[in-house]
Amino acid sequence: MLPLPALQLLLLALPLAAAQSATPVSDAAASTSSALTAHSIVSAVLAIIAGGFMLISGFRLFRPTLFVAGFAFTALVGFVILTRAEPTAGYANRDTVLLLGSLAFGIAGGFLALLFWQFGVSCLGAMAGVAVALFVLSWKSNGAIESETGRAIFIAVCALIGAVVIHFVERPAIIVSTSVLGAYLVIMGIDFFAKTGVVAAIRQFLSGTNRFDTSVFSTSNGTFGMLCTMVVLAVIGMVVQFRTTRGRVFMDK
Repeated sequence: MLPLPALQLLLLALPLAAAQSATPVSDAAASTSSALTAHSIVSAVLAIIAGGFMLISGFRLFRPTLFVAGFAFTALVGFVILTRAEPTAGYANRDTVLLLGSLAFGIAGGFLALLFWQFGVSCLGAMAGVAVALFVLSWKSNGAIESETGRAIFIAVCALIGAVVIHFVERPAIIVSTSVLGAYLVIMGIDFFAKTGVVAAIRQFLSGTNRFDTSVFSTSNGTFGMLCTMVVLAVIGMVVQFRTTRGRVFMDK
């Protein structure tokens, strides 16, 4: 098992990353010029830590994986609910509200995943599906699917497929899911500093274009480089995990 401080960092990664600065980003160049905030710096570091854990040890350390998966999925749901239900006047201290609200959802989901491991596995598959959906959408400015409703349906379908398939081919699906999700977290964390558009895409595709952020995600060479890096990292993670977990089943202690 991971030592408690390291595990706490991993568990915090997703909601902190989701609660990024709400400064509009109209294109990759504008994103590059925007200043880093305390939220985004902490989010970046924790997302990279969480991603590295998933890439290398996601299958082997199954209890932290269950918690992180449940935490990540419910934090994401909480973030979407909070941004979609935001009042006309907006939240006071918006970044903090999104941060703490997502955190509350995530902690509840993490403990639920530990109590009901099947739920945690479903959350892992769903989050891998979301990562794949965001990856596909990010190859084109304003999304490979430009309709906001169409994007939402595509993300939901990918999440549902991931949540179901992972129960039928458990070991390989868990390794693939942790590798894909881990790789996406790593490039997301790097993009808080590099600002190639990956984080801007996440914000638009998950919370939609609204009165608080009317920007449209635009691709750049940096975006494509990040997406290619994700593929390389995911493959490395799969190779490492398949080689280091031979003979193990997911619920081994």
